[in-house]
Amino acid sequence: MRCNAIREGLTGFVSDPRDNPGRFNEFRYNGARVFIDFAHNPHSIAAVCDALSVFPSTRRFLMLSQPGDRSDQDIDEATTTALQFQPDLIVAAEIADYLRGRALSETPGLIEASAIAAGIKPENILHASSPSKGAKVILDQVQPGDLILLLVLSDRERVFETLAGP
Repeated sequence: MRCNAIREGLTGFVSDPRDNPGRFNEFRYNGARVFIDFAHNPHSIAAVCDALSVFPSTRRFLMLSQPGDRSDQDIDEATTTALQFQPDLIVAAEIADYLRGRALSETPGLIEASAIAAGIKPENILHASSPSKGAKVILDQVQPGDLILLLVLSDRERVFETLAGP
């Protein structure tokens, strides 16, 4: 392969929904910065939170979900790691296609319990029946200067559509 082809490929790559869907995709919405990432384990969540720690913000919103086949401890660890983002509001989203043996609402309930145990006030935690609905709950509240992290394992296309607007 020629050096020019490699250079063009690397310099032309962007972290957008077309080239790299769900990997640190940045959007602007109502003056806020919105990041969508596929991160779903503590290591990848920590990396995203670390990258966003340098971004100034007025308020921070976080949406997360977990597949049902994760242990309670894994869900707790993923949640407490995501709290490094220091969110003002958390939306725990259900992933109906990933229940994997858990009851409906069980996983968001575990996320909520972990967040409360880590010091988040219950009134700052909401539940959503899907990632796209969770994203909408957050996007309906954002203002200029806000920073939003949407950890989206599934339902990503609908979240992208929500960000694109009507």
